[in-house]
Amino acid sequence: MVIFHPTKWFNRLKISAFTYQILITFGTRLIVLAVSFALSIITARYLGPEGRGIYTVLTTVAAMGVQFGNFGLHSANTFFVSKRKNFVPDIIANTMWLSLAGGSFVALIVLLIMRSNQAFACSIPFSLSVVAVFSIPFGLLFMLGQSIFLGLREIKVYNFFDLISNSTTFFVIALLLVGFSQGVGAIITTTTVFSFIFSLTILLRLRGRMKNFSFDRLLFTQMFYYGLRAYLACLFAFLVVRFDIFLANHYLGTEAAGVYSIAVSVANFLYILPAAVGTILFPKILSMSEGTWEFTKKIALATAGIMFIICLAAWLLARPFIVSFYGEPFAQASAALLYLLPGIYFFSIMNIFANFLASVGYPGYVAVIWAAAFVINVLLNMYYIPLLGINGAALTSTIVYTLVFVLNLWGCVYESKKEFRKAV
Repeated sequence: MVIFHPTKWFNRLKISAFTYQILITFGTRLIVLAVSFALSIITARYLGPEGRGIYTVLTTVAAMGVQFGNFGLHSANTFFVSKRKNFVPDIIANTMWLSLAGGSFVALIVLLIMRSNQAFACSIPFSLSVVAVFSIPFGLLFMLGQSIFLGLREIKVYNFFDLISNSTTFFVIALLLVGFSQGVGAIITTTTVFSFIFSLTILLRLRGRMKNFSFDRLLFTQMFYYGLRAYLACLFAFLVVRFDIFLANHYLGTEAAGVYSIAVSVANFLYILPAAVGTILFPKILSMSEGTWEFTKKIALATAGIMFIICLAAWLLARPFIVSFYGEPFAQASAALLYLLPGIYFFSIMNIFANFLASVGYPGYVAVIWAAAFVINVLLNMYYIPLLGINGAALTSTIVYTLVFVLNLWGCVYESKKEFRKAV
């Protein structure tokens, strides 16, 4: 006899909703990364290795400025919006003030550092650095605004802004390079202008939920404790992922940095699935009252299986793919990608575990893990880059990513046992 169980059907619907959100986020990321891939091809072919290197270094500087200036509020926003909906108006107001005021301060600090230490901006005009760094407050507002949409579980809105901002910027840059034969200066300027436009659009979209424009210090203090741990962990994680570009530029020059950036770009394409899963997983497990670790393990195992196939295909097709799309001057990037692939595999699975650790309050040791990983990353890069060139940077990334994967897995097991003891 078949018995209808409403609870079981409801749970299936919830899983289906989760899967649907992953699919639309995955689809959006596919389009965005396809756009980024096309942009990397166009900039490589029309700017050449040196111009591509300048573009990569400056956009990395701006991205690092956003990472330095977010104070962990991208995670705290999602966490607090998911848990306490009544705080949303004040969270939006705080986001606006922190982005514009804090982001401007960070931009000024970055400019002073670049002005006083030309080793980090070798062969790059300072005027271009000013234009690139000017985008930091707007990039910060865009990031924090998107984190609010995630907390509200407005996944379609989140994906819309992700898609439209990247697509519009790409088409304008492609037009400038292909149609008007502009150089790297016009590309950097365009990136900054559209950063302003889309951050303003997000603010206007959120404005209807605001009650006032005042900065809530008490709320900021409450969020800062969580955010600081997330901030330190994400900051060092970001440095681990991006700092090798600067070291490659320092030791090998902008041309080698431009070639290595292609390997990194392809690796980013491979990372699309775990990135999409992690984006949806965080607010999902925040809404769950129990079974979060079991659910996370199931998602991690599925991700591991799919990523194995993706990385194997990339290993087989790396050289013909890169030479066909980017040209022979970038052929060396294929060798670097082979060194990088094992690290990308473990980094992808680690990303799933990291969302579980974020959901239990970002334990302090997570930041310590990433800080140690950054130090190890710099030391290994200083040894391997002069020895192996850009392959050394890729090998270092694989070693460090694997180490972080093991330590994050240990953290998840430890936290799951602690939660079980509390429940008992």
